[in-house]
Amino acid sequence: MANNLPTSPASSQQIEEYFTAAFHHAEELLRKRWEILEENVRKSPTAAILIAVGVGHCLHRLPLRSILGTQMKLLWALAPPGLLAAAAAKAYHLMEERNASSSHNGDSSESSRGEGQTRRAANTPQQHSA
Repeated sequence: MANNLPTSPASSQQIEEYFTAAFHHAEELLRKRWEILEENVRKSPTAAILIAVGVGHCLHRLPLRSILGTQMKLLWALAPPGLLAAAAAKAYHLMEERNASSSHNGDSSESSRGEGQTRRAANTPQQHSA
């Protein structure tokens, strides 16, 4: 079977063609495998049934409930530290943005502060001493 997938996608059109070709290639492989499986089941249905029962029995014997329960307990235990870490990262990011914006606006904020003080001084009544 020839592999006619593009080797290195560069543009969005090439990427789309690459994934389309990969999808069609995988679909073709799965269809061929499915046809072979159907053929084998038709040739020996008893063996197919025994294999299906054996696989079902093995899957039934797996401790899926305890595995899933353990994973949920682990997730429940790790959720608070994970949320704390995410919140800390977000707070750090916001502080960095605030510091970056204040350093860019540093000159204009100082000049506006100076103008405000000058305005306040002009508006305050001065006391004259006699």
